[in-house]
Amino acid sequence: MRMSLRLHDETTGALRQVELRPRMGVYVCGITPYDSAHLGHAFTYVQFDVLVRYLRHLGADVVHVQNVTDVDDDILRVARERGVEHGKLARSENESFRAAMDALGVLRPTEEPWASSYVPDMIEDVRALLDAGVAYRRGGAVYFRVGADPMYGRLSQLDREEMIRLAAERGGRPDDPLKDDPLDFVLWQPSEEGDPVWESPWGPGRPGWHIECSTMARRIIGVPVDVHGGGVDLSSPTTSPRWPRPSTSPAGPPSPCTGCTWPWSTRPARR
Repeated sequence: MRMSLRLHDETTGALRQVELRPRMGVYVCGITPYDSAHLGHAFTYVQFDVLVRYLRHLGADVVHVQNVTDVDDDILRVARERGVEHGKLARSENESFRAAMDALGVLRPTEEPWASSYVPDMIEDVRALLDAGVAYRRGGAVYFRVGADPMYGRLSQLDREEMIRLAAERGGRPDDPLKDDPLDFVLWQPSEEGDPVWESPWGPGRPGWHIECSTMARRIIGVPVDVHGGGVDLSSPTTSPRWPRPSTSPAGPPSPCTGCTWPWSTRPARR
């Protein structure tokens, strides 16, 4: 009896047959290590652990990538509040998270890229988006123009008003006066005093949240990404802009997902 796999595809709201290949790439959005692991993390990563195990059971050589977002507004804010260096906070919280996942029997990912290690690649991708005319510079920052992507918002299936509301709630800063559109998102931004900083063609700063996973997934897995998943709270505004950009991608064709699935919130009820 031939075994198969169907996954819930968040972009369509329907089950979708997964095409099994000898080598498959699974990208699961990892944590921003600034606080303790919780049940949302457990639900999410146990589910994808089962998926990866099953794909391997079916005979696929699975490259399972789970990033660590160690450059992000939340971790920098908490590091300032606690008076610790952000890298030290990231290492400590990630070690605690890994210990919790080990206790649950969750397999370690094949690759665990840290965002800070891919900043030069992110700069390259931001430059390509600018060259393509789908991003713009303003005030030392670079923004992606969502109007250039007719597929924007397809993953979340939300209307514009709700996406703006969630962007405000989840750090998207729709009221930023430098934006052409409230939903445009930052690709590069100036660093605040004491924050990590990298030199770029647009001045010293750091990458925006959205570009990080796009760059790491393409560099490690390539195109296509067979399964892309994470916590449901990441479907908007974080991941809506990441994947379906056929005409705007710096790496050519988009990274289509055989299955895009978002099982549970990965945010604690209280930070």
